[in-house]
Amino acid sequence: MSRNRQVFQAATKLRGFFLALFQPIRSSVTTNMQVIQTSVLLKYRPLFAFLQRQAPAVAHEVQRSYVGAARTYYETGFRRYARSLGRIKVFILYPDISNLIELS
Repeated sequence: MSRNRQVFQAATKLRGFFLALFQPIRSSVTTNMQVIQTSVLLKYRPLFAFLQRQAPAVAHEVQRSYVGAARTYYETGFRRYARSLGRIKVFILYPDISNLIELS
């Protein structure tokens, strides 16, 4: 088996492996991003370095996938936070609204 074929097979398997690691980030906001970054992603840093050296296009795709997953994670979290702040603001500005809500 030629070296190029082996590199191609390794890059293909690593691509699937990394994309599977990002799935919990995409599927749930309750996933602890910091734990994934420190415990999981840093552990496989040498594998990503291999991808960058041997298959830069695949490494770039994996990187874009991670950035997209992280972006969705943080946008969703921030949107929930902003919505909660809006609810708090309503209750501060209109303290009697809780009585109206209970009557409904």
